[in-house]
Amino acid sequence: MVRMSLYPSQPQTLTYLISRSFKYYGRIFKAIFPLILLIAIVKNAPIYLGGVPAERWIRLIVLFVIALLIVYLWSVALYRAHSIFAAAPVRLKPAFRVVYSKLSLIYAGFFILIIGICLLFFIGYLLSSLAARFFVHDPLVQALVLLLFAGLPITIFLVLFFPVWTLLVTKTLSVWRAFYQSAQWVGYRNWLRMFALYASYIFVFLFVSPATLHGKWLAQHYLSFVFDAIVLSIFAPLLINFTVLLVNDLHLRNQKIT
Repeated sequence: MVRMSLYPSQPQTLTYLISRSFKYYGRIFKAIFPLILLIAIVKNAPIYLGGVPAERWIRLIVLFVIALLIVYLWSVALYRAHSIFAAAPVRLKPAFRVVYSKLSLIYAGFFILIIGICLLFFIGYLLSSLAARFFVHDPLVQALVLLLFAGLPITIFLVLFFPVWTLLVTKTLSVWRAFYQSAQWVGYRNWLRMFALYASYIFVFLFVSPATLHGKWLAQHYLSFVFDAIVLSIFAPLLINFTVLLVNDLHLRNQKIT
């Protein structure tokens, strides 16, 4: 029996891609549910093991390791979803192996993104500090200037290169090729589509962030794991679906242009 790809063969509207994300919610949920639980466990492990260490460097190392593990697990979820949409489903254990073989590229991509964010923030902070020193003296206006000089460039940078992660997971590309392809595909034509995906990730991140008021309350009452598992069970399949569908759509649009 020949399997049919779930990916559209032609570029589609954003609303169509969102509707497809909902349509295949159940199928992807079944495929990535173990990963959702693992992400919730890894994220909240320090809470149930006595809390994050008080020593600054140990705390940073623990948080760094947690971040690396979550990136790995989410990458496996992306890969499994992509394999299902491409009509070549991969079981969980082989998916772990495939993504593990790409981890160095994935982490290198993240490292470059972090360096870019830090540089943009430094430049923006420097410019806003100069503006505050010579032109702007109101604290509120200074905050708006910092947002303009640092926040806006960082957002544009992240939107432009947001597909890099998915490309490194689902394609066989070098890091630099993934960045080039991402910039080429998003460009000025498709930035609004990618911004919608970026905003969706920010929305879910704020839900599960331990730095929010509700995140701190949940941690104090040892409810973080349950809350994260529920939130991710609802939103992760939709995010994953929207991600792979949108990146595939960008690929189709680029083919059409070229």
